[in-house]
Amino acid sequence: MAKLLRYALYSILSILALLVILNIGFRGWEKYRSGLIHPEFAAAYPEVMSQPACERVTFKARQILENMSQSRYEHRTKVDEEKGLYELDCSGLVGFILGNVAPEQLRAIPTNWYAYRPQAECFQQVFAEAPEEGGEDGWVRVVSLLDARPGDFIAW
Repeated sequence: MAKLLRYALYSILSILALLVILNIGFRGWEKYRSGLIHPEFAAAYPEVMSQPACERVTFKARQILENMSQSRYEHRTKVDEEKGLYELDCSGLVGFILGNVAPEQLRAIPTNWYAYRPQAECFQQVFAEAPEEGGEDGWVRVVSLLDARPGDFIAW
């Protein structure tokens, strides 16, 4: 009887822990997504925002390179553009750039249930499933690396 009670208690605690993790993951994603989208970028650079997404991405990437004074590989995204501080990983950088210049494309990227933001595998899945001529969400699959242009993303 004690053994059965212990298993029931462990099961309940496991379910509660899973629910907490899921809740934190979903809230974290909403916080992450809303924190990345910067309307002040669009207001400061209206001429850039009128260009195609690939050119906006290239502009923001160059802006980051010119502004960066410190960078570190981190799985959590922490950016202070005023100080030139960029602590992120590859998918964090892509998410940060898209949040600034192409938030509609960022919204089209799903996230894993356990993550607070899209990870490389999420981008890879969308890229692999994107049509070659362009889709409703703005993503286009580049079939050959020879066809890649500035502003394109690669994920595998």
